Amino acid sequence: MLPEGRLQLYCDLLLQWQKSINLIAPTTVGNVWERHFVDSVQLLDFIPNHAQTICDIGSGAGFPGMVLAIMRPDLQFHLIESDARKCAFLQTVSRETVCKNVVIHNDRIENVIGDIDGDLITARALASLKSLIDYCYPSHQDFLLLKGKNWRDEVSGAQKKYQFDLTDHVSKTDAEARILTVGKIVEI
Repeated sequence: MLPEGRLQLYCDLLLQWQKSINLIAPTTVGNVWERHFVDSVQLLDFIPNHAQTICDIGSGAGFPGMVLAIMRPDLQFHLIESDARKCAFLQTVSRETVCKNVVIHNDRIENVIGDIDGDLITARALASLKSLIDYCYPSHQDFLLLKGKNWRDEVSGAQKKYQFDLTDHVSKTDAEARILTVGKIVEI
């Protein structure tokens, strides 16, 4: 099955499971494809060539981690999610879409992140930039993040504790949102 067909199957499973557990905001169900799938796919352009293992923290319903795993079967993905119901959903998506390059961790980020030798951290709608760095530093230094309209405030907040390289790219799905690449982090 082509990646597009696997993403459609994933979308169908998401809408089916959404009826019994809250995987996405109810207000986004009507625009699920653009709001969640297209939003996640846009990160493909920013995955560095050297990255082989990607850790998606606070994976929730699998955005962006599961989407990226389906689109990039040549890379290894670790999806970390503390909610057992969401992990059951992610396991189902992985099985039904035959996504064999995913390991799902039903645990808190801080309990497992140091044990995973990942090249890149991804996250979406999880926590502030400072908190994301706090979770992963110093074992992980490179981040690829989807951030909303308050992204500048998050960067300023993180810069009170850390120095880092930052590049921002306008999101294709929301002109106020940004894709942030963060690296070379040093605690002040």
